[in-house]
Amino acid sequence: MTDNEQEMDYIIPFYYDILYEVIKDSNKRQRRNYTRLNLRQLGARPAMGNTQR
Repeated sequence: MTDNEQEMDYIIPFYYDILYEVIKDSNKRQRRNYTRLNLRQLGARPAMGNTQR
């Protein structure tokens, strides 16, 4: 029992560090994707307006 408890004490913080990094990474990717989509939309609106004119 004591050995398992010691293992868990070691594994859990390690696991949380990995989860934290993954979450940070995914947040960065989402922000990048949103900015790209926004830039595409902003770029597409004037282009469409120009073609209509």
